Amino acid sequence: MGTVLIWHIYPPLSLFWTLRMWRTKFRLSLWLKDIR
Repeated sequence: MGTVLIWHIYPPLSLFWTLRMWRTKFRLSLWLKDIR
């Protein structure tokens, strides 16, 4: 619910953070694959 509230206050900032989160998740998955 907190993220929804932030999204209403700062739509561009929330979009930016969502993209960053997706990028970090993608990098982590690739990194874990490299370890294996």
